[in-house]
Formats: sequence, structure tokens, C-alpha cells
Amino acid sequence: MDTQHANSAFLDACHSTAPPRLRAARVTRPGGSIIVVVDSVDSMAPRAEWYTGMHRRGAMPPIDWARSGPELLATFDGHGSEGFRRERLERLFAGAGLRAIVEPVGAIYRAARARRE
Repeated sequence: MDTQHANSAFLDACHSTAPPRLRAARVTRPGGSIIVVVDSVDSMAPRAEWYTGMHRRGAMPPIDWARSGPELLATFDGHGSEGFRRERLERLFAGAGLRAIVEPVGAIYRAARARRE
């Protein structure tokens, strides 16, 4: 692939206990770009508010605060979504042999851009 722009292609398992691997780095050909937009850790409060509203509507289970933390918001059915710090994104890309440029996007997102050499 020339360019990856899909968060589902970002990591094999974000909150798995196994070391995360950049799936996008594996399927991007030399010279191709990887562009990822993720929630930042600053998104935890707005996402918790959204999760709570969805729970009140019966659309999802409540937040499992025992499993949640500063970078992970988890529900009782096992769903989890992460917030990323700039340093963590840089380490994930570096682990795949890529140097990423990470920038804030608005108040609650981060964008990472890297190129496969």
C-alpha cells in the first residue's frame, strides 16, 4: 500500500499484554506514508462523558473503572479505547524502524505521520 490512513491498521492490539506491533508499518511499501490520528490522553474526560451518555441510552455497558486508567478507558464488556501521549506514539513508530512526526490535532487528538524508507 502506498498510504495507510486507517486507525484500525495502526496496532495489532493496543491494550494487549503482548508487545504492540505497527500493522501499518508491515503493509506499507517502501516510500509509502503512514498517517494515524488517535485520541490523546487529554480526551479521557470527553470520552468518559460520551461513554456514560451511551450507557444511559442503553447502547453500551458502563465504564469499568477498575480496568480503566490514565491512558485506557474500558467497559465491562471488554471494549477498550486508548489515549496516547506523544512519547508513546514516537516509541511505537521507532519500534517499527520509523521516525514519526507527532502533532496535536485540536484539543483531544494526535496525528502521527511517518514514511517507510
